[in-house]
Amino acid sequence: MDMWNLRLFGVLVCVLLLAWVASGQQDVGPRLKPGDTIAVVVHGYDGYSGDFTLFADGSINGRGIGRLIVAGMTVEEVRKAVLKKLEETLREPIVTAFLRRQRADVVYLIGPGQGSGVIDLTPQMDVRQLVARISVPSDPDMVDVIIYRRGETPIKVDLWAVLQDKPGAWNGLLQPEDIIAFLPKPFIRVWFIGPFGSTGEVKVRQGWDVYETLASIGGVDPAPMTLDEAQLLVRRGPEMLRVPAKKHPEQRGLVLEPGDVVMLDQPKMIRVIVTGFAGASGEFIVREDLPLSQLMLKAQGAGPQGTLQGVLLFRGGEILRVDATGPLTGQPPSQFRLQDGDFFYVPKNERFLYAFGEVNTPGKYVFQDGERIFAADLLAQAGGTTDRGSLRRVLLLRPDETGRYQPTRFNLDEFIKDGNVKANPELRPGDLVFFGEPKGLTLQTIAQLIGGMFLFDSIVRR
Repeated sequence: MDMWNLRLFGVLVCVLLLAWVASGQQDVGPRLKPGDTIAVVVHGYDGYSGDFTLFADGSINGRGIGRLIVAGMTVEEVRKAVLKKLEETLREPIVTAFLRRQRADVVYLIGPGQGSGVIDLTPQMDVRQLVARISVPSDPDMVDVIIYRRGETPIKVDLWAVLQDKPGAWNGLLQPEDIIAFLPKPFIRVWFIGPFGSTGEVKVRQGWDVYETLASIGGVDPAPMTLDEAQLLVRRGPEMLRVPAKKHPEQRGLVLEPGDVVMLDQPKMIRVIVTGFAGASGEFIVREDLPLSQLMLKAQGAGPQGTLQGVLLFRGGEILRVDATGPLTGQPPSQFRLQDGDFFYVPKNERFLYAFGEVNTPGKYVFQDGERIFAADLLAQAGGTTDRGSLRRVLLLRPDETGRYQPTRFNLDEFIKDGNVKANPELRPGDLVFFGEPKGLTLQTIAQLIGGMFLFDSIVRR
């Protein structure tokens, strides 16, 4: 073998070695995509080698190979595909290929204010890292972010939750060719008229209720001291809807609709005074249409010594007596209308009944408003019977129409032991009940007990 042939043989060996090394490496190399440039060398044939850049459809075009789709292939797979094509027209061609230039991976942005719309994708880039490189919307809670990925279901991202790094918010890694759309959330237009933090036209997220919207515009400005009593009026077409101005913690408010007009309806307020034996005396600022029974609830009803029966009302030059016990007695609430400057006096409760005889705590006991007292109840309040006392032949004295006390005897032990309800009569104000000894009570004993008890009561009351 002469020197020239020896040199040619050495060159061929080197080329084959390089091709073998390159092919072994490219088997595990990156897959090509549009914009990448690959170098193809066809040894021994002029005009077939060159650099080929993948077109947008993923193809290359060259002499002897025509149009060849290579996107998604490795370099070695491209070499084999080119070799197969050339073998159709060339005799035993030798082909090598290597990656000349790789286009950077990118993602595409859609939406207002997103610049060129093409962002280079760096390794391990997630949504938070992407947002740091672009112009973030000024109101991220009003933006829906959707990631469109080829062959997969679109991924909806809560941008506001991602920015706040809330647990459970999707913040996965982006992939090449992802399309990230920043789309405005659906919203409606409503109008607020009145003492609100912001008035006029308001853009509201679709699905928000009146309280969410009210909070977003600064609430009521200034918040009236009677916000609990105020109402919101929502005009919706021909309808006028009323909702409380203060949200109930366990109920969702009225969902707003396009074109709603929201106004504040604060009723006329008046000042009234409640005094006497009320639970909480003082001046109250209330709605003009507040029922009397509700006013008494604000005054904590009657105190321990008071009653809501026969409440005195001083109005101008008149004095009226009204009954405010409706809710306590199960009767409908009084429809009595309040007026500015009304003065109410809750009287002392003078409705008593008395327990005498062999009980541990004899004396008088008060009938509270709406209370029902039976003989067994009175005995319990009186501390039960003494060691000498008996539940047999209990004596009840009750005045008749003429004012004379008429006696009635009953055996309370029949109710205690056997449940006989007739042996446990219901008592009334003014009743006198005597619990005696097993042998019973004499009229002389009763007279002594009554005289002593009323004498003691009159001394105490003075």
